[in-house]
Amino acid sequence: MRVALTQSRGRLEGLEGALEALGITVVRVPLIETRPRLQPQVRRCGLLLAELPWLLFSSRSAVEAWQVLELPLDGPRLGAVGPVTAAALERAGARVELLGEPASAEGLADRFIAHISGPSAGPVGLPQGSLSSLLLSRLQAAGLRALPLVVYETIPLAWSVDTDVDAVVLASPSAARALPGWVAYRSTLITIGPSTSQAVRARGLVPIEAPVPSGEAILGAIDRLRGDR
Repeated sequence: MRVALTQSRGRLEGLEGALEALGITVVRVPLIETRPRLQPQVRRCGLLLAELPWLLFSSRSAVEAWQVLELPLDGPRLGAVGPVTAAALERAGARVELLGEPASAEGLADRFIAHISGPSAGPVGLPQGSLSSLLLSRLQAAGLRALPLVVYETIPLAWSVDTDVDAVVLASPSAARALPGWVAYRSTLITIGPSTSQAVRARGLVPIEAPVPSGEAILGAIDRLRGDR
């Protein structure tokens, strides 16, 4: 069995080795690349966002870009989309007060909406990627004032291998959209989170969604898939 891992290195750590231990051939094909936006204007806007009551981080890449821009994390209260993003904030010395449940943009928005009420909450800052929109639209639909700042660009990458694969692991909606059709329609697609699954369904395909966004959950889904063959 051949499984393609499309996330960038450093994501879903340990999954590749665990798959290979099961005798599964792993093909690494990153489908997106993230690049921090280092323009002075972005940093100036980030300093203004850091004065808001809340910042909500929708990805680990947003945290990493925030750090590269040398922006502070010790002022506002912080929310994270899930445990991976929260861990990145904690490694930076920050304290996370709100975690998405489930670990998705929708889960973080719903937790925040339930946690905050009334105009006294003030605007919320959203450090995000160039293709992020779910968290912003969910908060705006609830009548909250949200101020987004694109701190990194999401760059789609070409499929770089010419071999067939049995399954493809997709860790973001951007990766789901970047997957070539000839691969998507000939493979089983395993997704992390409802927003990634939604991007797959928008292409007329039905994914297998891991119950939680972790390498262990993906490994279990692949092992079950292998047993069904």
